[in-house]
Amino acid sequence: MAKILVEDPEEHTKVPFLRGILIRSLQDAGLPFKEAYRFASDIRSELGDEQLITNHALHRLVHKRLQTTKGETIASRYLEHNLPYTIMVEQRNGQLTPFSRLEYQHCLETIGLESGEASNFVALLLLLPLLRHNHVSLKTTCLHLHLLRAIAGLSAMYLYFYALNHLHLADALLLNYTSPVFIAVFAVVWLKEKWTLSRRLALGQ
Repeated sequence: MAKILVEDPEEHTKVPFLRGILIRSLQDAGLPFKEAYRFASDIRSELGDEQLITNHALHRLVHKRLQTTKGETIASRYLEHNLPYTIMVEQRNGQLTPFSRLEYQHCLETIGLESGEASNFVALLLLLPLLRHNHVSLKTTCLHLHLLRAIAGLSAMYLYFYALNHLHLADALLLNYTSPVFIAVFAVVWLKEKWTLSRRLALGQ
């Protein structure tokens, strides 16, 4: 069968149709893995030699087939998990328009931000309303551990770039590839994990 691309008209992106992603969505809706696998395979067969389908059309196709074969409950659960959540932005003239990630990213780049910085900033703007929409709380009782993890990750990144600047590239990459060895050792020392034979054999290879 020819490869099918799934198009997102709002983001102007095209990605390959992956049966595994559909299977996961069907499992989230309540189907067992075997039924989800057969259902996703039937959808792929029904699409045939189509080369392009929009994500909305694909969701409608899956939802309609779920209604006829699995019942309204499963179909409703699938629809709830896959409904697109659109953030609307009120313009100065009072008109509401869909939020465009790429448009705002380009605006940030025009005022001097690097592409990566602009992308991360827009992602943060998107994250906050999505968390509120899904009733996800950022409250934590382990703030000190989160700060420690952030400091450790930031330090590791800076030290890695420092090593790249002061060591030969081959030596720096070689040291970077030894991280699984240190992770296994620290897991035993700090997390009190067992030093099993399989772990020792894996490190020995």
